Amino acid sequence: MAGMRRGVGPVVAPRPVLELLKEPRYDTISIAGAATQGTFYANPLGQIDATALTGVKSFSETNQLRAGALSTPQMFDIYAVSQKLLPNVTRADITLHLNRGNFWLFIGQKSYLRVKMTVIPSDIGLVGSDLAAGAGLEIYTNGLSDVNNVFDVTIPEELLDAGSGRVFLTGRRVPIHLPSEQQFSVTFEYPNTLGVAVTPQRTECLMWGILKREVQ
Repeated sequence: MAGMRRGVGPVVAPRPVLELLKEPRYDTISIAGAATQGTFYANPLGQIDATALTGVKSFSETNQLRAGALSTPQMFDIYAVSQKLLPNVTRADITLHLNRGNFWLFIGQKSYLRVKMTVIPSDIGLVGSDLAAGAGLEIYTNGLSDVNNVFDVTIPEELLDAGSGRVFLTGRRVPIHLPSEQQFSVTFEYPNTLGVAVTPQRTECLMWGILKREVQ
């Protein structure tokens, strides 16, 4: 029987002994009002970045250690994705972000997911505060405040019985595999520009899954 694998990349040999961690990959960027896109995981931890509140990206803004790739021997299996605008956004910002935005996941030059922004939920709810005169404090969300509120990118695993030629479902789910050294990115694109009320707008992307690293 032959199994399934999603995601391709260079083979690292010999393979070290790996340990598995349930640890998402996350990144924060700022998207200006006139922007047509913003790309995540390009500016790693410790790099000078206008997105960062302190001028240099901290661990609270990203845990990406290398620009656009995982270093050998790290690998990552992507089970789900989520996105959100960070606090202090207005209702107008949220509306524009959801109505005009698209979500695009690349591994190498291959697209693994391209959908409109409203398809991708926010893991803790899309929250903002409207402090306009007379408005008071209002909170908005695009979903339940629950880490299960994410977009599942896995597919059912199939096995082919060579003898009968029949395909069987195993009951397991196949994630998107991100190999060591393989370039990847997530892009938020806005075909007609974003035009947010608060510029620039801090935005976050998370890839939920299993990190495989050398035993430490």
